[in-house]
Amino acid sequence: MYKSHRAELTPEEMQRLEEGYSPAAILEWSETEVAVHAFFSIGNILSEGGWIGDAISAYDMALRLKPDLAGAYYNRGTAKTLVCEYDAAIADFDESIRLNPEFVEAYYNRGTAKFALNQSEAAGPDFRIALKLAEQQGRNNIKVNIAQRLQEFNDTE
Repeated sequence: MYKSHRAELTPEEMQRLEEGYSPAAILEWSETEVAVHAFFSIGNILSEGGWIGDAISAYDMALRLKPDLAGAYYNRGTAKTLVCEYDAAIADFDESIRLNPEFVEAYYNRGTAKFALNQSEAAGPDFRIALKLAEQQGRNNIKVNIAQRLQEFNDTE
């Protein structure tokens, strides 16, 4: 277990990833949809608690049941960055972006993972796309983080 690591998601970001899952809608879900949401939520709880390996396993189960769940790829990628599995994290962010090209956090975290692998030239475009999307979406909370990371990136060039 990786108890000392904490997820980088804010409570607002976690909530945004779970949007569209109204508790009342659960009554109309299939057993598979309930299971997908349960594994996704368990992954979030485990990640927030610092049990990163177990969180990755929960996201794996959600993705086995629903392989087009962009948020699960994103969360699993974020968890993998916490245990320095950057190449695997980048693959998850790639898939998350393929499924949801407007996913600001996926671009930002993919850039961060690339930066950690000293792939500065590849990281820069991700930070710039994330910043552009954050501005378009009025996401000022993450825009500040992206701008700061982009400045760090520019300082290293």
